[in-house]
Amino acid sequence: MSLRLDFLPGGRKRPAADPHPRDDRDAVLQLAKAFGRLSRGVVERLEIHALPYVEAGDSRLIAVRGELDQGALERGSTKTFEWVESPARWADVAGLVVTLRRPSEIGHQYLARSLFGGGRGIVVELSVGEHWAL
Repeated sequence: MSLRLDFLPGGRKRPAADPHPRDDRDAVLQLAKAFGRLSRGVVERLEIHALPYVEAGDSRLIAVRGELDQGALERGSTKTFEWVESPARWADVAGLVVTLRRPSEIGHQYLARSLFGGGRGIVVELSVGEHWAL
């Protein structure tokens, strides 16, 4: 069971997670549960790149429970991102992720509030069973 975390450079910056090498719905469910723990305050920070079912290479994505929705921001390195959302928004993100667990369905979800990651040009996307659409 694994998800791959990639940074896709280009017109829009995207820290992204993608089930790999096979379509693994259990990893998607585990990620949804992790976002749920973040929304409920069980954890304040979630190092997505360090989760046991995520292959991150040199990309780093840190989800943070904040007071306000801020989207994803680049932190120092071109492959290090901090993604800050409110508890209510993390609950929404968990709901978006779990929709991708449906059997034999392909698709993707933009997990940031807007396509432009809070106006900063950074997109967080989860894709299941399909190639990245740039």
